[in-house]
Amino acid sequence: MDDPTDGLRWAFYLTLSGLWDSFLPSPTSQTPYIAFEFPKH
Repeated sequence: MDDPTDGLRWAFYLTLSGLWDSFLPSPTSQTPYIAFEFPKH
């Protein structure tokens, strides 16, 4: 738990999750997103 690499990995994971969520809808909003976005294209 005190291994610095675990902290870096966790920070990287949180950052990646934040970036992913900013570009893609969350799983809970995935269905409405698809329902509203696909007819536009």
